[in-house]
Amino acid sequence: MKRLFAPLILSMLILLISCQSSSDIRIYSEQELDLARQGIEEIALLSAKAAMTALPARIESLKQNDLFSVDFTLLLEEYRDTTGIGKRAAALEAAMHMSIETFMADNYANVDSLIILPVIDHPFDLINGESGTVTALAGKEFTPIASEALNTYLSQDEKVETSVTALLSILNSARNIAAYRNTEPSPVPLRSISYDTASASIVDLFLSSMAEEEEIIRSLAINYDSPAIQLFAR
Repeated sequence: MKRLFAPLILSMLILLISCQSSSDIRIYSEQELDLARQGIEEIALLSAKAAMTALPARIESLKQNDLFSVDFTLLLEEYRDTTGIGKRAAALEAAMHMSIETFMADNYANVDSLIILPVIDHPFDLINGESGTVTALAGKEFTPIASEALNTYLSQDEKVETSVTALLSILNSARNIAAYRNTEPSPVPLRSISYDTASASIVDLFLSSMAEEEEIIRSLAINYDSPAIQLFAR
């Protein structure tokens, strides 16, 4: 008798759990989904603009290894005692800081063109998810676009390029002297530097700042006039 009831009881338990799980699934209307998508767009743009404003103060914290490639940083370290290199390296850092700040100021009004979100099928997953998920989604498109734009901007900045030329001039001389003393062939002269490291550092810094701003907006969402932003209130 017990053997007959066991499968029946098991089936009833499975049915009960299934019904309970189904009742927990929320079905959203198209209007609700559209409002949720609007909320994600709004919080992404608000976070991005706030990050743009906050970024200049954080740029000053960037060091040589945040701006230059590993190889170039090691080269500067190797010849740091050569007269003039430290001063010219510092001048290049300052010029790059200024150029990046100008880039951010110039693009503040156009930040919406840099924040591109894909079609979001399940917007409430982002709204109800962890803070930073909207930033992470925006970052997928923002990272390559901003990196390329920053690279181009830095390479076309006259003050940056002038500083690069001055630094490489004395660095090349120091390398040639070292090679001569060691009876080694003269090294291939350096004619330019890569801005990939600087661009990546700025993008990472921006997205980190944007994630912090997203967290703030989420925590204050109930105080916003926008019904779309209020969806983030918990």
